[in-house]
Amino acid sequence: MKKSIFLLTLICFVFVAVPTHAQLRFGIKAGANITDYKFGSGLKSDNLSGFTGGVMGEFMVPVLGFGVDASLLYSRKGFSTDIPGEKHQYLHYLDVPVNLKWKFGLPKIASIFILGGPSFNFLIGNSLSDQIKKKDFDLALNIGLGIELLQKIQVAAQYGWGLTNAVKIDLINKNAKAKGWTLTAAYLF
Repeated sequence: MKKSIFLLTLICFVFVAVPTHAQLRFGIKAGANITDYKFGSGLKSDNLSGFTGGVMGEFMVPVLGFGVDASLLYSRKGFSTDIPGEKHQYLHYLDVPVNLKWKFGLPKIASIFILGGPSFNFLIGNSLSDQIKKKDFDLALNIGLGIELLQKIQVAAQYGWGLTNAVKIDLINKNAKAKGWTLTAAYLF
């Protein structure tokens, strides 16, 4: 009984003390993405690379190593098609990924982290032909892995699966969801 009371008291102290030491940091993030839109049979589509960059925030609970990572990023995504005269198609998004993050390792030197969560993508511009219809909103699910060096620099790779149709080609009546890799580097203040 005494051990149970001691353990319960210790757990309460940890949960009371942890929020006072929680870390909220902000930074800048930049990188590249490689997006793929699959339309199925009837249209050949290839990946295009694009730029992504913006600001980020990270809220971590150090004792537990868990936290939330959110960003506000400009992102250029695209695809190339075999539609005559319409080779490269680009979409410009304002991406808001919100990821749960778990860090482990040597905190002052290097930490590995795993992240995952939704990404809310708002279309802000495009270079699509009239034959291609775009959606103003795209929802994706991300999962990724990265490393943090010296508590300032983060390098990450994540894969995102589009959950909603991002574009539609009327000519062949095909929809496509965006999916692809994003590689980023961030500097936290």
